[in-house]
Amino acid sequence: MVAPLTGTVVGTFLTTNRKGASVPLSGVVTFTPTPAVVLAPGQSATYLPAAVCVPLDATGSLFRDGSAGVVLVATNDSSLNPTAWTYKVSFALFDPAGNVVPYASFGVAVPSGTTVDLASVAPASPSVGVLTYEPAGLSATTQAALNATYAPATGSPNYDAAGDALVNALIFGGK
Repeated sequence: MVAPLTGTVVGTFLTTNRKGASVPLSGVVTFTPTPAVVLAPGQSATYLPAAVCVPLDATGSLFRDGSAGVVLVATNDSSLNPTAWTYKVSFALFDPAGNVVPYASFGVAVPSGTTVDLASVAPASPSVGVLTYEPAGLSATTQAALNATYAPATGSPNYDAAGDALVNALIFGGK
């Protein structure tokens, strides 16, 4: 039987102490395949994917089977069905004092023959940021461009009934 294609996932999880120095977290990162079954028609086989739990080593890095990172079945292996699926990555992380460090789960694709660094693919918390500027010093065109760029999406509470951005959603600087 031919083994499915694989990819590797790496990641290091740190926090800071009271002095601002980086310190490793401890815990487990779990990779759960999202499909209930993965078929290998050319091999007349059915894979029943199970979650893969990977502990963090003393440096806060993924470490499994004597190696840094974890090798997982590739999510784009064309000999398998389905293709283009993802793993749900969930976390049970703890600081050096044993306190839970919350981290939301997310999906990740693991293409064959690649190394995926979780720090590169983890989603950032959604934010439009905070814009500070002095309106008196900007032209109407520049102010409109800033409002269009930094205002929240239409349909958010920061738009009026006509769909026009409410300027008071921005923080204005100045005197």
